[in-house]
Amino acid sequence: MVEDFQSGVFVSTHRYKYLVNKLKRVSKRALWVLTEHLKVGEFEPLRHELFFGEDSNSEVPPIIIELPNGEEIKIEGIIDRVDILNDGEKSYLKVIDYKSGNREFSLSDAYYGLQIQLIVYMDAVLSNTDKLVKNEAYPAGAFYFKIDDPIVNTDEDDAKAIEEKIHGELKMNGLVLNDIKVIKALDNELSKALDEEDDKSKKSNVIPVTLKKDGSPNSHSTVYDEKDFKNIMIHVRGLIKDIATEILRGKIKIEPCKNGKQTPCEYCDFHSICQFDASFDDNGYRVLKKIKDEEILEKIDQENKE
Repeated sequence: MVEDFQSGVFVSTHRYKYLVNKLKRVSKRALWVLTEHLKVGEFEPLRHELFFGEDSNSEVPPIIIELPNGEEIKIEGIIDRVDILNDGEKSYLKVIDYKSGNREFSLSDAYYGLQIQLIVYMDAVLSNTDKLVKNEAYPAGAFYFKIDDPIVNTDEDDAKAIEEKIHGELKMNGLVLNDIKVIKALDNELSKALDEEDDKSKKSNVIPVTLKKDGSPNSHSTVYDEKDFKNIMIHVRGLIKDIATEILRGKIKIEPCKNGKQTPCEYCDFHSICQFDASFDDNGYRVLKKIKDEEILEKIDQENKE
């Protein structure tokens, strides 16, 4: 497409030619890693760019949320990729969202409504499994995959060792079902590593999971039970309901979130319009307290019961 794109703009200057080479390099690296992920796993791609919404070309309907005033909110979107593992009576589904930036999944951010994309995608898939699979379906995981060609610092001369480090840099991050069978199906290398007779933990270069020597995920692994997945999806639907209700009520208060020392104002291009200033009486941050995953899961479980 390069020579024909917008009257050959990509071959018009050395700067654009350099950009094209960079795009090719990054794309090749991403495709190589994605291919390796499929090789070491048992999941197979089911859909690419799966659109859920009201459009006639949509394979899956939108997520519909009824508001207290009787109106409805319809959530639409495009899921980059959905993979499947068929296990006889059950199917396990994995959603992947490709990102060019450093997006790390945080359950705390999802709890506050700052990072709900992966949860919404998983909800859209699991709410319409009858349109995608023939048998009963369960969540396997929801992940961000970074499109990049990282530079790694290493003293290694061995090409395989360098490849391992690159894989580690491009490992997916997100939510994983806390089921050892599914975890091993996402990364068969973990099974091989467990068969080795040593006392070391086994770290995956595909998913955010490290197995202890007894075969269970360690505390740094972002694994969640099936009940947790359901509770998180219910919580996010509640967040969307609250946000939509506030929008319809006309809430436009200037209230940027403050997470530790980080605020969105640092990178915002619209400060001259918003003119937020914490020294003004009516201007204040929405301060977010960092919460541990265990606490969040307990809070969400209690909320859903109530």
